[in-house]
Amino acid sequence: MKRKITLMLLLLSVVALIGVPQAAAYGSFLNTFDTTYPSAGGSRIDSCLLCHTIPNPTSSNGSRNPYGLAFQNNGENAAALATIEPLDSDNDGFSNIDEIHNLTFPGNANDFPPRIIGFSPLSPVSNTTTPATRTFNVTVNQQVDNLTWTLDGVVDKTDNSQNASSDTITVNTAGMHIVNLTAQRTGDGSITQTWVWNVASVAPIGPPSITDFTPSTSTVSDMVEANRTFSITANQTVNVTWLINGSQVQTNLSTTTASYTNTSAAQGSWNVTAVASNVNGTVAQTWNWIVQPAASILTSITITPAQPSVTTGAIVNFTASPMDQFGNPINVTVTWSSINTTVGTIDPAAGVFTAMVPGNTTISATNDTVTGTANVTVTAPVPVVASITVTPPSKSVLPGTVVNFTASSLDQLGNPISATITWSSNDTTVGTISAINETTGMFTAVAPGNVMISATNGTVTGTANVTVLSTAVTAFGLAPDVTAVLKGNMITITITALNGINPQTLYNGMANITIAANNASAVTSPPNASFTNGIATITVTSSAVQFVNVTATNGSITGSTAVVFADRVFPLAKGWNLVSIPSTANPSDVATALQNVQYNAIFSYDPANKSFSTPAVIQPLFGYWINVTADSQSIGFIADTTVPSPLPERDLFEGWNLIGVSTSRTDPINMRAGDLFAGLENNQIGKFYSMLVSYEDVQNPQVFSGDSLTDSVVLKQGHGYWLFINPIFNRQQNSVPWAGKPW
Repeated sequence: MKRKITLMLLLLSVVALIGVPQAAAYGSFLNTFDTTYPSAGGSRIDSCLLCHTIPNPTSSNGSRNPYGLAFQNNGENAAALATIEPLDSDNDGFSNIDEIHNLTFPGNANDFPPRIIGFSPLSPVSNTTTPATRTFNVTVNQQVDNLTWTLDGVVDKTDNSQNASSDTITVNTAGMHIVNLTAQRTGDGSITQTWVWNVASVAPIGPPSITDFTPSTSTVSDMVEANRTFSITANQTVNVTWLINGSQVQTNLSTTTASYTNTSAAQGSWNVTAVASNVNGTVAQTWNWIVQPAASILTSITITPAQPSVTTGAIVNFTASPMDQFGNPINVTVTWSSINTTVGTIDPAAGVFTAMVPGNTTISATNDTVTGTANVTVTAPVPVVASITVTPPSKSVLPGTVVNFTASSLDQLGNPISATITWSSNDTTVGTISAINETTGMFTAVAPGNVMISATNGTVTGTANVTVLSTAVTAFGLAPDVTAVLKGNMITITITALNGINPQTLYNGMANITIAANNASAVTSPPNASFTNGIATITVTSSAVQFVNVTATNGSITGSTAVVFADRVFPLAKGWNLVSIPSTANPSDVATALQNVQYNAIFSYDPANKSFSTPAVIQPLFGYWINVTADSQSIGFIADTTVPSPLPERDLFEGWNLIGVSTSRTDPINMRAGDLFAGLENNQIGKFYSMLVSYEDVQNPQVFSGDSLTDSVVLKQGHGYWLFINPIFNRQQNSVPWAGKPW
C-alpha cells in the first residue's frame, strides 16, 4: 500500500511538472509493462526508473537507461517487451526477464538478484549417530544485507553485510532435518539454499518418484499473456524447485504436491522443470512450453501520403498501412472513400484519387470499425495552352485562292485561353500563310499540291491540311463494292473526287456523309470521310431490310448512291439476265425495287397475247428479262410483310410462259420442279407442261423435256424460266391457274 501511495505521489509530481499529456505518455508505457508482467505491478520496479536514469523524466531530461533504449528501439509496445526479454541490457549477467521475475531493474548494472554461487556440503547429507554436528557453507554473488540460517524453520544464525557465511549446527534428535540459508538484499529479492539432513535412525527408503503431473503431456502450447499452471504429485515428502530455462522461479518445501502458475506468458519456447528432492534422491518433470503470438487484431490504419496538396486533374495513389495491437503490419482489405466527391473522387478498391475542383476533402481507408484518414487540398492549376484547333481543318482550293484560318486555344482543363499564334506552312511553294491578328492566319494558294498549315504557341501546335487543285472538284462519285447484301452485312463504298468524270488525285479534303432510309436509326455509317489522293472509303450496314441512299457532301460538291439491305440477294451478270422474285416485294414498282441496279431495259412476257412489254411492277411467279450495264450488280429483294396477303397466283396459257420461282422465307435456294409444279397436272391427262428452258447460264441455255423433265429438275430462287404448257382439252379456257407460296 505504501508503494502505491508513493507511486501516486510521484505521478502527481510529474503531472505538476510536465503536464497531464506527458504524464499520460509515460503512464501508458508503464500500463503496457504492468499488463505484460502483472506480478511486477506495484513493485519497486514499477516506476519510471524502469526505463530512465532519473525518477521524474520529462521530454528534456528523460535520459533512458539501456533497458529503456532497447524498449524504444523495438517499438515501445507489448511486442517490444517480448522481443527484449532474452537480452541482458545492463550486462550484469542476468537476462531482462530474469531480473523482472526477481523484481530488479533490468537497466541498472548495479541492481541484480542475489544468487548462490557456491555451497557445501552437497544435499542431502546424513549422520548415523546423535548428537550430530555439521558445518554448512554458502557463497553469494554479491554482498547482501542478511544471511539467515534456519534449522527446521527456526533461526539459528544471521550474518549481515556479507557475501559468504558458514554455520555449524548440532542436532540431538534423530530424523530428517531441513537446513536453509536465505540471502536477502533489500529491494533485490532473496535466494535460499536448502539441505536435507538425515540423522541416525531414519530408515532409508527408495528415491522419490512423481506419480502424477499436469499438464499430462510434455509439450504444452499457449498464447501470449495466457495463464498456465504446472503441478506434480510425489510419492513421498520432497522439496520442489521450479525452474524456467534453468532459472529458479519458485520453491515448495516439505510437500507431496506442488504447483507453479505463470500469469504472464511471453512468446517463445520455455523449458519448465519441477525438481523434487529429499534425502532419498531427486526426480524431475520437464515440460516444453511453447508460447505463440496472440491473434492479430486490427487497431490502426495509416494513410500515405497524409496531407497531399495537388492541382485539379491530378492523380494521387494512396497507400494504407494497417497495424495490429502490437504495432505489426496486418493484411486486411480497406475500402476507400472521399468525404467531398465534388472536390475529388477515389477508387474504393484501388485508392486512386482524382482531383476534380479546388477545395478540401478527407480521404478515409476503412476496415470494419477502424479508419485511417488523410487530408487533401486541391488548388486550381496555372492555365497554360494545352491544345490548339485550327478551323477549317481541311480545305481544297484553286491556285490564287485566299482562305482565312482561325486557331482556338484550350488550357489543360479544356477551357478557352487567350494565346498568341505563330502561323507557318510546311511547303511555301504550294501555299503561304501570315497572321492577320492574334488568332487568325491568311492562307494564299500558290500552286497545285498538298500543304500543312500549323498554328503554334510554345510547344503546342494545331494543324490543318490544304489541297491546292489544278482544277476544281465538282462532284463525288460513290461506288459500292456490291449494291445489295443481306441485312446486317456490310457494304464498302469508295468515294472519288471528280471534276466532271475525271478523278482529282490531289484532293485531300473531307466529305460529310448523310443517310436517307425508312429506318435511319438501323443504319450504321461514319459521319464524314477523309480523302487521300482523291479517294475516301466508308462502310455502311443496316440491321433492318430497306433501301439506303448514301450521300457525300462538301459545300456544293455532292454525290450519292443507293444500296439495299435485303431478305434475299440475287447477283446479276453484265448483259441480259432472266430473273424473278420469290414473293411479293416492298416496294414492288420497278423503278424503286431496282433503284440500286444499273440497267437499260427490262421486259416481261404476256403469254395470252404472245408479246413483250416493259413492266411497271415486278411480281412473283413471273420471269423478267433485264439488261444490266455494269459489273457487281445485284437484285436486293425485300419481302412485303406489312399486311397479310393472299398467295401469289397467275394463269399459265397454252404455249410458252415466262415464269419465276415462288418460295417461302425458309425454303432453300434450290427448289424441285415436282414441288413447284405440283398443281399443274391431273389424274386424267397428267402434267399440263412438257418443256422447261433454263437461262441460268445465258450463253448456254438448258432445255428439259420428255424423260429429262422430271420432278427432280432444280430451279433456283431469283432466276426466271420458260415453261411450255400443252394444249388444254376439255376446258372452256386455254389457261390453267398456278399458285405460289406464302412468304
